[in-house]
Amino acid sequence: MIIGAGIPHPLLQLGFPKLPEAGSSAQFDLLREWLSGCDGTISHRCKPESNVKLPTRVIDVGDINSNLLRLHDPQPGDDTRYITLSHRWGSDIPLQTLKGNLNTLKETINFNDLPKTFRDAVTITREVKVRFLWIDSLCIIQDDEEDWAKGGDVNGECFQLCLLYNCRLLCAWY
Repeated sequence: MIIGAGIPHPLLQLGFPKLPEAGSSAQFDLLREWLSGCDGTISHRCKPESNVKLPTRVIDVGDINSNLLRLHDPQPGDDTRYITLSHRWGSDIPLQTLKGNLNTLKETINFNDLPKTFRDAVTITREVKVRFLWIDSLCIIQDDEEDWAKGGDVNGECFQLCLLYNCRLLCAWY
C-alpha cells in the first residue's frame, strides 16, 4: 500500500497548471522562488558570468516599502542585478528622459506619472527584491545621439536571459 494513495499533495497540480492570480502575493512568492533557482546551486545556465555590469543608467526603484524612484548612475559596489522592460511605444510617447529633464529625473520620478506598463514593471521589480530597472525611454537620453550609442547596447544583451513574459518582456540579470 502506498501511503497517502488517493490523497493528492495539496501543492501538486495535475494537468494544466493553475497559476496564482496576477499581482497577488502568491504570484510574487512564486516569481521569487523561480528566481532563487538562478541564485542557488542548481545549474540552470540562466546566470550570466560574474563580470556583468549595470548599464550606463538605470532606475533605482528602492524596495517594496519605498517611495524612492529615480534615475541612477551606477557606482562601484552597486548590486549588478537588474530587470529590463522592453515595450512597444505605440502612438503615445511615454515619459522619456531628455537633456532638459535628466537632472530632475535623477532626483525623483513620480510613480503616478508613469504609464501603467512602467508602473507594473516597477512593482514587479520591487516585489522580486531587485533594486534596479532598465527602461529604454527613461534610461537613454532620447535627444542625445552619444547616449543612444552607449545605452542602445542593452537592448540586444537583455534578450540573452529573459525571465518573465506577459505581453511585454522583462529580463533579469542575475
